[in-house]
Amino acid sequence: RLVALLLVFPPLLSGDCELPAGAGTSALPPSVFVLACEMLATLVHNANASKRSFLKLGGLQGLLRHLRSRSGDESIQSAGLAVLLALSARSLACIQLMAAGSAH
Repeated sequence: RLVALLLVFPPLLSGDCELPAGAGTSALPPSVFVLACEMLATLVHNANASKRSFLKLGGLQGLLRHLRSRSGDESIQSAGLAVLLALSARSLACIQLMAAGSAH
């Protein structure tokens, strides 16, 4: 179930998944985003293969886009930061991609 979330999360953030008609990623309930981030951070922290899968599916770009679109929501920002920290753990490649994507 957690691996399935890892595979669905990036397309959901990028808007490639079905949300209510006319809704963007801002329609994603904050509680769902926070829970997904908690699970994702746990999955990728020490798992380089999972990090690569997340990045390959466009997860970083989707995550950053969602964080920027909900900049005033503290729960969204802290949950997203947890994922960014987990991605950066022991991964120079992830840190470089975050810098290139202006995650700082």
